[in-house]
Amino acid sequence: MKQLDLMYMKLLRYAIRVEDRAPPGEDSPLQRFRRIVGSVVILFEALTASALATLLGAQLDKVDQTVESLSSVLNYPETDDFPIKLLHPSFRDFLLDNRRCDDLQFCIVGENAHGDLAVSCLQLLSRHLKQDICALKLPGTLTSEVDPFTVQRCIPDEVRYACRYWVDHLQRSNVKLCDGEPLHDRVHVFLNKHFLHWLEALSILGYMPDGVLMVKALNSMLTVSNPKDFERFLFLGIPCLAAAFSDCNT
Repeated sequence: MKQLDLMYMKLLRYAIRVEDRAPPGEDSPLQRFRRIVGSVVILFEALTASALATLLGAQLDKVDQTVESLSSVLNYPETDDFPIKLLHPSFRDFLLDNRRCDDLQFCIVGENAHGDLAVSCLQLLSRHLKQDICALKLPGTLTSEVDPFTVQRCIPDEVRYACRYWVDHLQRSNVKLCDGEPLHDRVHVFLNKHFLHWLEALSILGYMPDGVLMVKALNSMLTVSNPKDFERFLFLGIPCLAAAFSDCNT
């Protein structure tokens, strides 16, 4: 393991020039590494470079540049048809363990990375979700009747990922949804504006059972001064949504 860790460290120091400074308004190579590679190693599903760039709000060329510099440990496809993947899980283990990755410049703090991805997911969903996202016109449309190409066009991979996993990233960040916590406010604003839109997208994607579990997970993270008020807010939209999509869930 020691020799493997030394190899990984040499690779990182060669590929990521920490001394390079970025132009004003841009991330440095080290900051890009933490954000991009830090996301790659904790994603629940691998994403293409373009999907990852959109999810993170990053420039595609910067994602390409960062991942390509680590092509000996990351599978970097020549086309955007295939996702970025780790060549070996030991690289993930190395980056997430500060006892092995002893240069803390490169070490990825898992809780922080999950928190950042949760925020990125919420920001993306807040921009993209809307009522009748696939322009079906008929709320009782069976999911089996929706054209898969329409779903892919209206709910691209990065939005699909954010819909399904933002709560998981929130949980892994170990944040408590309590009054005064910034992420609490972000979650509250998102649910207030897009709760039904989010569940509609989950229903179209076939993830409605996961949605129920995610709402329960959010409820378990609540530590607000009056939890019952927040619980009523969380569950307010479910009955009307269940009626609207009863056909879709059969």
